[in-house]
Amino acid sequence: MSTLSGTKIKDTYSGLLKTTDNAALSGTFKAVTDGAGNNSGLELNTTYARATNGILFGSDTAAANALDDYEEGSWAPTISSGTHTYTTRTGEYVKIGKLVILKGTLYLSSRGASGGELGIGGLPFASAGTPSSSFNFTSQYGAASLLGSTVLPTGASAENTICYLRRAESTAVTYTVDSLAASGGVVFTIIYTA
Repeated sequence: MSTLSGTKIKDTYSGLLKTTDNAALSGTFKAVTDGAGNNSGLELNTTYARATNGILFGSDTAAANALDDYEEGSWAPTISSGTHTYTTRTGEYVKIGKLVILKGTLYLSSRGASGGELGIGGLPFASAGTPSSSFNFTSQYGAASLLGSTVLPTGASAENTICYLRRAESTAVTYTVDSLAASGGVVFTIIYTA
């Protein structure tokens, strides 16, 4: 077995991928370079690999197609305007690139008065500015529907960090917060672009 005592890897094995400091991986991310010291855009530690510029699949070479973001987390949805008594405000999200998929549950024991436009607030990421999104809902299991019989959204518009409920795919056809039931729950999914 041969050794490299006194010899740098880059001098002996040009093109070999290595960490910048030639040391073993640890809990700290280390850049991976080729034997000539050129950064590969890949960082490693003992648990994860991280691509600093995103991941391309197959034979794709276009930077615009790189998957450069993935995140999971929780968020606390709200009604967009007014003061309300919440019993439950829970939500989860997944963000893949620019696409955000939210799941949420809202239960109000008392809705406050507000003539403001009806929307779900507190979105975890600001929308991309294009006022369109998808909103699907069901009534809260075992509870009266917060949406009642008068709020039947057929469209939604994510604007900044609020998803406004629409009667149609138009920003001119809206609901007010006062059109909600006095109490009740709703389980919903929102899909939008951040």
